[in-house]
Amino acid sequence: MSPSISERPGCNITHRVNGFVADGGNAEEFVQLACRAVAELPRLQVVRTLARQAALATSWDNVLSRFEERLMTLRNSAPLSQPAYAT
Repeated sequence: MSPSISERPGCNITHRVNGFVADGGNAEEFVQLACRAVAELPRLQVVRTLARQAALATSWDNVLSRFEERLMTLRNSAPLSQPAYAT
């Protein structure tokens, strides 16, 4: 398993621990992180091992549980506006 380079935080990726996280939509940063990961081969080996451990520890139950928590947070954070078709 290879470490991930992602534009999305979360997803069981901790920056420079078991993967790399770039700012969303920042292609230049994404490429820089990929190049840095390859250039730091000893560090990449550690990141690769930790990425594998994180992937093995992840289950669909955990993923769905976190997703459900996020939905509930959104639901409870602000009242939903009336949908456009309701007016």
